Amino acid sequence: STPEIKRTNIAGIILRMHHLKLGKIERFPFLQRPSSSAISEAYRQLKSLGALDSSHKLTSLGSKMAMMPLDPPVACMLLSASEHGAVKEVSIIASALSVEDPRIEKDRNSIVNTGIGGKLPSDFTKYLGIWNAFQNFSGKGKINNFSGKVKINNGSKQRLTSFVKRMKEKRIINKKLYGFCNKNSLSYHRMREWMDVHEQISIIGKKINCQSNNTLSASYEAIHKSLLCGLNENIAFKQKNGLYKGIHTHDITLVSNSKILKNKALKKESKWVVIHEIVETGKIYGRTAASIKPQWVEQLFHNQCKYSYAGHYFDSQSGVIKAFEMVVFRDLPLIKNRIVNFSQKFPEYARSIFITKALVKGEIGNDYNFITHNNKIKKEIESLEHKYRNKEIYAGDSVLEDFYNTNLPHVSSVQDLNKTISDKGDDRFLFVRMSDLMTKSYTTHNDDYPDEIIIGNTKLDLRYRYALDSENDGATVTAPVHVFQAVPPYYWEWFLPVFWLPRVKEIIDLIIDYIDVNTLDKFTVIETVMSMLKFRPCSFITAVGKILWDKFNIQSLNKFLDIHRLSCHLWIRIVVVNEDGKFIDVYKPPFCNI
Repeated sequence: STPEIKRTNIAGIILRMHHLKLGKIERFPFLQRPSSSAISEAYRQLKSLGALDSSHKLTSLGSKMAMMPLDPPVACMLLSASEHGAVKEVSIIASALSVEDPRIEKDRNSIVNTGIGGKLPSDFTKYLGIWNAFQNFSGKGKINNFSGKVKINNGSKQRLTSFVKRMKEKRIINKKLYGFCNKNSLSYHRMREWMDVHEQISIIGKKINCQSNNTLSASYEAIHKSLLCGLNENIAFKQKNGLYKGIHTHDITLVSNSKILKNKALKKESKWVVIHEIVETGKIYGRTAASIKPQWVEQLFHNQCKYSYAGHYFDSQSGVIKAFEMVVFRDLPLIKNRIVNFSQKFPEYARSIFITKALVKGEIGNDYNFITHNNKIKKEIESLEHKYRNKEIYAGDSVLEDFYNTNLPHVSSVQDLNKTISDKGDDRFLFVRMSDLMTKSYTTHNDDYPDEIIIGNTKLDLRYRYALDSENDGATVTAPVHVFQAVPPYYWEWFLPVFWLPRVKEIIDLIIDYIDVNTLDKFTVIETVMSMLKFRPCSFITAVGKILWDKFNIQSLNKFLDIHRLSCHLWIRIVVVNEDGKFIDVYKPPFCNI
């Protein structure tokens, strides 16, 4: 058969070899050397438990673990219990996990629901129920004295009599305990073995200062955090198919007698579990499991968790940058979309986001004078872009970001911003100049692009929009119906002389096929038309047609010209409203009503 050294987990052997300073296991003269993969796996497990450091040197925790006659995971959970105030409970569970299950019929519930472990989502607490029941029946711990090792001094009659008396008491108690175990489907010999291991653990615990000091029962959280420290390789979470995914194993099925499966409420709540033993037969089964919270895993193994952040946003209520945090432990997604204060965790990175979202995009609001000022500057530049039909006038948000970066070197939250402004006296140092945000020099007050037109005594606001393939593209004026009807339709075509030249150019381009280019130069025609063009009591196209007829003998312009091919943005758009400001109609020269 295969040698035991090749069949067993050698993590405990390596741990003790380090403790006894026997050298590296790779150089030890075994008769049957363990495989390299088994050695690597053992080292990985010991480092995961914290028994060895990255250089394979024994840690202080590892030294304590090596002194305990237990598997490294069980020893680790027991030592962790001293930190969580659960030594009493965990020493019972740890000693139980180190021996064969004392239950003969594992699907019996007579003992499982006894005492502390009854209604909790844990198979580990069943051992506390069994222990309490057995100890109470045996007289609150007297069974621990049944080692059978009694020293008799030199044939002393008095001591011999005392010894015989104790042996008779022992037989009586043993007989009762046998009956108790038979009644509750327990193995008496396994129970005794359990008690012996527990006693050894207690003795060693005193030597390494790992003993129970808590007078009250430990909480569920304290017990299972201690178990997690030793069983961190066997953490799993429930998948959509109802099976559990572990660190090294997928599709784990909990054994049918698990308390988690027997209670519907516990089954639904147990999304995360820790398992003592994972075995593979036809399927992969998890034996002895307990429900845990993923936050416990993060608290215990913070250094082994990986953190990532997404969805950064400015929180106006707190005035900081927040983000959604994801925590992963050994490829297991512990926590998803937890909202955290990103400004506190990564102030430099948060600073960049704060400047972009809160200041440049204006999510901070208009409570600051510099925000109001800078937004006004941006709107003026945006207005220029619409007027000049050029989207490259604004230098871009990156320029404004650089401006804030220069002037706010250590600001990543509203609190930081307020302090900086307070130190400066006011926020004028954050007022950006218009020229700083422009790629070219444009005047903001140009008669070619007025912001209003006057008809009679009425001023009408003009809006400019650079939006290709949109009905709002170009200049738009909103006119009350009585003003619109007070002048003839062609009157509106003569507003904004800045559009006259591009209109003439388009008209000539559209009728170029009907012009004798051998005798007429196109540019000469355009120049001549523009020199003679002025307001006339007729439509704009009619006026151009008359000039072409008079100067170049080009007849019937309307016959050659397809007005639907003219650019819409070169003609003012009139929105007609009633006295209450409600929409009536839209007029777009030189077209008909829409």
